[in-house]
Amino acid sequence: MKRFFLLFLLIVPLCVFFSCSTKKYAPDPYANSIRPSIYGEWVLRSMKDSDSTYEITSEVTLVFPEKPRNGLHGSAGVNFYNGTADITDKGFFCGTIAVTSMFGDEEDMETEANFLRLLKLCDTISVETLPPADKERLEMRLLVLSNNAEAVRLEFVQ
Repeated sequence: MKRFFLLFLLIVPLCVFFSCSTKKYAPDPYANSIRPSIYGEWVLRSMKDSDSTYEITSEVTLVFPEKPRNGLHGSAGVNFYNGTADITDKGFFCGTIAVTSMFGDEEDMETEANFLRLLKLCDTISVETLPPADKERLEMRLLVLSNNAEAVRLEFVQ
């Protein structure tokens, strides 16, 4: 009887201890991020760096999907791209970008090459609201990716 009681006293606390263990708290890396406010498709309006302002000869888009939370994709003008970007309160950090390899018009390919090169240089992100141009239009949102050190600025509208 004593053995049973001692075994019971040993097993019960162990069962309680292991069943009550809690998961470790992992902070949400996007808690202080503007990411939830930028979901959706954005269209490139202008791109420039310290050397020049580049002509946009084809539609270039940037899409921030809800899932995966660090994903991005879009059309670079001729080809499609996808990859990752960490967007936090500290800025914009573009990860690896994969691009399809179709051939297109030379000017469109140049637009694409400049966009992808400048996108990788960006380290700051902001969103602004533009006033409507007239009473018939709704206000537009402006997404700006930039790098002040390199004088890079990409502007997208939604």
